[in-house]
Amino acid sequence: MLAVTHLSADRSLRRDVLSEVVATPGASTMPLRRRVISAVLTIAFGMVPMVLSGQHTRTSNVTLMAGVGLTSPLMVDGNGTTVRVSPAATLSAQFSPDLWRAGALNGGILARLASGSLRLRDGPERWSGGRMWQGDLLATASLPLPGGLASLTAGGGLVWLRASRSIAPLEESVVSPAAEATLTLWPSSSAWGLAVTGQGYRLRPSVGRAGGVARLVAGVTHAF
Repeated sequence: MLAVTHLSADRSLRRDVLSEVVATPGASTMPLRRRVISAVLTIAFGMVPMVLSGQHTRTSNVTLMAGVGLTSPLMVDGNGTTVRVSPAATLSAQFSPDLWRAGALNGGILARLASGSLRLRDGPERWSGGRMWQGDLLATASLPLPGGLASLTAGGGLVWLRASRSIAPLEESVVSPAAEATLTLWPSSSAWGLAVTGQGYRLRPSVGRAGGVARLVAGVTHAF
């Protein structure tokens, strides 16, 4: 399959090549994505008063999170073609065995899976690049913050990315080191919380220079 790469021809030729690689966005994906985002935001804003109402310290063996991820452009080539990911539905699970606890510090393993649509832009022209999946596997360390209303988690590990079509910088599966930090707010006497994660990793396309990618994930979490 063709990939979006540096092309020496003029812009009209690049648009012709991209049109052969990328299909028109499907109308069926938009309603589902909007429903997921709307549901997460509704739950999150509805929990804000509970978060501010009291103190709560949460320690658990398993924590699940459902949210929405926003990612910076995966690539901007020298010809101005930009490859982005649409807001992606995200699910994650964090496991913290009792043996990995040292005082207030909790060690754990985090697994996360996300899926979103690839969007390509070349000036005023826009195309769909199919779907992209991202899987994360990270070692984590969590620490409750003073007051018990929140906890801070740092993590480091690997991210795996794959696209349904061969599009730069994802002509094939990509594995990259990643680091992240998560702030979680816990309502009083509740196993539900609000979490925001900032993540960073690097992609090395087949052409051009490697570039950094920033990702923000926000959602609702539940501790068991």
